[in-house]
This record gives sequence, C-alpha cells and structure tokens, in this order.
Amino acid sequence: QEEGGGGAGESGGEAGGGPTASQENQAQYEAAQLASYEANVDEKRKRQADAREAVRQGDLSPCEALDPGLVESLYGCMLDWLGEADNRSLLLRFLEQRALAVKWYGAPAEAYSVQQRARLDELLPQPEESETAFEAVEAVSAFLRRETARIQEAISAMPEKGTFMPRLFLQYAPASGAGGSSSSGGDSGGASHATLVLD
Repeated sequence: QEEGGGGAGESGGEAGGGPTASQENQAQYEAAQLASYEANVDEKRKRQADAREAVRQGDLSPCEALDPGLVESLYGCMLDWLGEADNRSLLLRFLEQRALAVKWYGAPAEAYSVQQRARLDELLPQPEESETAFEAVEAVSAFLRRETARIQEAISAMPEKGTFMPRLFLQYAPASGAGGSSSSGGDSGGASHATLVLD
C-alpha cells in the first residue's frame, strides 16, 4: 500500500510539474488574439494618420467619405476657408468625432448629429449676404471647434449612473432604452475606449 501511495504521489508530481498541452494551446491562442488586436489598432492609427496628412496636403477625400454633402456645401460658400490646412484639419477632426459617436451610441448620436448639421447649415455664408460673409465664416469655425470638443468630451467621460449613454445624447434616446442598456454598455466600455484610436 505504501508503494502504491508513492506511485500516486509521483504521478501527481508529474501532472503538476508544468502546463498541459491544452493550457499551452490556450496561451498561444490568447497571445495570437492579442497580437492580432494590436496589429489592427496599429493599422487603424496608420490609416488615420495618413488621412490627416492627406487632408493637410489638400486632399479632402477623407472628409468627403464622412460627409460628402457638407464638403460640397463648403466648396460652394467657403472655398477660401478650405484653402487653409488648419481649417481642413479642423473639419476632419469634427467629422471623425461625430462618426465615432454614431458608431458607439447609434440612433441617439445620429439624431444629435442631424440637429447639429441643421444648425451648421444655418451658419454657412449665403451668397446674397456677402457683407456678412466674414462673420459667418468665423461663426462656422467657432462652431466646428466647439462641437468637436463637446463630442470628444462626451464620449471620453464616464457616463451617468444607470445609463451607458453620454449626457450629450441622452435627450435623443428612447425613454425605455436610455437606462435599460446600462449592463451592455458597461460590457462594451464605449466611454473607456474613446481615445483608443481617435484622440
């Protein structure tokens, strides 16, 4: 009996001496997942950097891809404004943040964007009001800067208790869904990833 007990102890020592094949496979799988995720993030960052540099160099196709109608309107009434690299970069940052908000928060953020766009259209210079064009252009610039900062702050901040939706979009969320999705919102961690790719 003593010999049998010793044998059991020896086999137990062998089993506990290192990771099993299953554990090694799981570790390799997790490492591959992490590497794939990091490569994907790096690729996204590169695409964004390339798009931002292209816009600074005068290529507005990244902006057109996000909102062709707005870019067309700006071509019609603020062409000189678009001639400045800083202004083009501001436009792209605005469109990027808006697209990110819609991606994460869906219909409420989309509804906010529609209202936001309507307000922006009201600010655009009108051909028949050339004497106030400068003031209108300045108003558009201020609006884009303000809204870019507002959206970025909203999606970067911790949501209020009982809801995953940023305060900025809450009024556009269905009453029954604003707080009811808090658990799924917590899992998705939308706010915590706000500056993962776009910062």
